[in-house]
Amino acid sequence: MITIFCALYYEAESMIQRWKLTDITDDFNGGQGLRCKIFANDHLHLVVTGAGMVNAVLAFSDACRCYASERQKRHLINLGIAGGRRENLAVASVGQMFQIHSIHNGMTGRDFYPDMEMSFGLPESRLITVAKPVGEKEMQAFTDEPEVNLTGTRSKEGSLEERKPWVENILFDMEGAYLAEAYGKYVHEDIWESCMYFKILSDYGVEQESVTGKKVRTLLEKNMDQIQEVINSLLKKDVNRASMTEEELKLFFNLSHNLCASETMKEDIKKMVHYDCLSHGKLRRIYEEFYRKNMLPVTNKRDGKKVWENMKKICISGECE
Repeated sequence: MITIFCALYYEAESMIQRWKLTDITDDFNGGQGLRCKIFANDHLHLVVTGAGMVNAVLAFSDACRCYASERQKRHLINLGIAGGRRENLAVASVGQMFQIHSIHNGMTGRDFYPDMEMSFGLPESRLITVAKPVGEKEMQAFTDEPEVNLTGTRSKEGSLEERKPWVENILFDMEGAYLAEAYGKYVHEDIWESCMYFKILSDYGVEQESVTGKKVRTLLEKNMDQIQEVINSLLKKDVNRASMTEEELKLFFNLSHNLCASETMKEDIKKMVHYDCLSHGKLRRIYEEFYRKNMLPVTNKRDGKKVWENMKKICISGECE
């Protein structure tokens, strides 16, 4: 299942029309207490949160409450418009869609990293979340700060020009970092499987530009084929797992998450889980033992690969490195 979060109805409108989504907000406790609108079809939900950090967090919390009783994992997609300064964009065309590889909270300084295991041929960008709409000068103030650069480091030396090779694409929104922080608190609630961000450049922050509802709707409509490709890829990924039993799925998700598994490694885990459940069930006991000994979870893919190879070796031969 896929859940898309948009701040504005103008961002959601093209998707609602193309995918024939219906308003199901009232299906959840008659809609009482919900601070967002939820639209859906058989394959995905679309949540319209409202603009700003408070609305984003409240809507995400409401969505988690609605999904808590469902026994399925969801892919989270944050999709919408974002501004950008020409000098901080290697691809500087209004209407261009970007996949976000890192998010910086401009108020708190915290950084977040969405899932990037799936690539869609889009240019990548860093996203900075701010409290209110910013113009070109405010954007420059953020991007001139040594702490804000695409390498994720905190270089205290060098001018912006000296660091220019590392500053390729930087975009600005008002919700992204807070949605990412909320996701991090719920990621262990057996609701979410992945989190991806896609932003469409809407303006350069200059005074004469006007980002109207009509313009937002047009920008989203222009990118609907690319958005459809993202959705199709995720649906295909879910279909490939549909043949797994509930027991296999639970073990698969636990292993994948705690091993920081790449897509290639996930396919290997899936095959091993299926084989193991059909035979002796030893892999589950090994996973539980590794968890008890604090060998899981790992914090990066490299360590995850080492631990997984060791687990497989024990499972097959009984030997341990």
